[in-house]
Formats: sequence, structure tokens, C-alpha cells
Amino acid sequence: MSPTNRISTLLVLSIFWAASLFTPAFAAAIPIAKGQPPQLTLRYSVKGLSPTFVLLKSPRGVTYQLSLLPHYDVGNHLVVIDLVLARSDKKASTNERNLLEPKGMWHGYEPFIFAAHDYVKGAQKSIYGATRVMRLQDLGMEMRVTGVAVHVVPIPGSSFPDGGPDYQFQDLILSISTRALSD
Repeated sequence: MSPTNRISTLLVLSIFWAASLFTPAFAAAIPIAKGQPPQLTLRYSVKGLSPTFVLLKSPRGVTYQLSLLPHYDVGNHLVVIDLVLARSDKKASTNERNLLEPKGMWHGYEPFIFAAHDYVKGAQKSIYGATRVMRLQDLGMEMRVTGVAVHVVPIPGSSFPDGGPDYQFQDLILSISTRALSD
């Protein structure tokens, strides 16, 4: 990337970052470089009024809705956030499954699930690392989701099975990019 393009990209990122400080729920398409797909940024903040969504155009040209779905514990602490991919066309139904979920029976901590206690030591040291890669064979694309900024705090008076406190999100900012799967 040339120095001019790098400066332009940094300037655009700075503007979006500054805007995000004043907008609790933030979503944007950020062009990275010529020939590369845009990266989408999703942010969920406990200070926000509601979760946000973006429209994601797949490498096959199909448009999907990508959103963050919060999950609260009984004490109303934001402990888990799901990344949800759904159809955005007329065929989509209100009870359609998250297209990031594995087909059939599944359980456990999947790459589309973001748990606050997994980010106590930062995104790099989370179970999946800073970047989670999801191969969506039926959709013909690979999605890369990177935890750009994560802020978690202990839940006062809580305890986790290891004796330490449980944690809750304050902010989660994800950068998402896609590419076509080569068969």
C-alpha cells in the first residue's frame, strides 16, 4: 500500500473511530485498498440504545444482514454477544436460524459467540484468538471476524467456577471481511 493510500485509510479509520465515540451503536463499511473487499465494522456498547446491523454483500452478490445480538444474565449484565447472519431478502422469515450456526445438533462455544469472560486477557488470548475464521460452505464464502477493541469488567459480587469473578462487556468492536471460497 502506498504512503498516500495508507494515510487516506488511516484518515478514514480515524473519522469512523471519532464518530463511534459519539454514536453508541456504530456500523460502517470501510474501504481498505483497491481490489480488496471492504471491511465492515460492528460495535456494541452497553451505553448504546440498541444493537446495530449492517448489510453484507457476499462474494456471490447475495445481500445478508449482519448484526450483534446481546445476551444478559439474570442480573442484567451483558455477558454474551452473538454475531448473527441472516438473509435480507423477501424470503427471509422472522424465525430463520443464524446462518453462522453449524447445521444439525451443536453445542459449546462457537466462533460466532463472543463471551465476556473469554476476553479478560484481551482478544489475542481469547480461545479463538483475535481473528475468528468461519467457512460458510453453503454460502460460498469465508468470513473473518477480528476483535478490534474489547472492554470487559468484572461483575461485582460474582464468582466463576475457578473462583474468580465473572465478566461483562462494556464495548465490543468487530471488523468483518469476506472472501469467496475456492472449491
